[in-house]
Amino acid sequence: GYLFQEGALFDSLTVMENVAFGLKYLTDKVRITGNKSEAKFYFRHSGYANGARTIPYKRQMENDSTRVMELSVRRMLDDNRLRDKRMKRLRLFAGTQTQFTAAKTAKTTAAKE
Repeated sequence: GYLFQEGALFDSLTVMENVAFGLKYLTDKVRITGNKSEAKFYFRHSGYANGARTIPYKRQMENDSTRVMELSVRRMLDDNRLRDKRMKRLRLFAGTQTQFTAAKTAKTTAAKE
């Protein structure tokens, strides 16, 4: 399946190059196609016997939409020593306000005073 997001990925760059730029993703704008919102599940395990948990895509988006994008980008990258460094550059934000816009508004209000 494909993840669609408005203007986040550059068409001319690969996934690794996009993550290397440290792009900011607004995770609430992510939309998936087809029946994947009902059919897709996220799996985790606590490590104990009978510790397997599955969470449907819809509930995961309601709880923490940044985790959905983090997992999708992490799974796109190769499993090697560079993946953790690339994942640190990824910026994920839920909602409309990002840390970059918050920093800009703080600077402008401080300048006005």
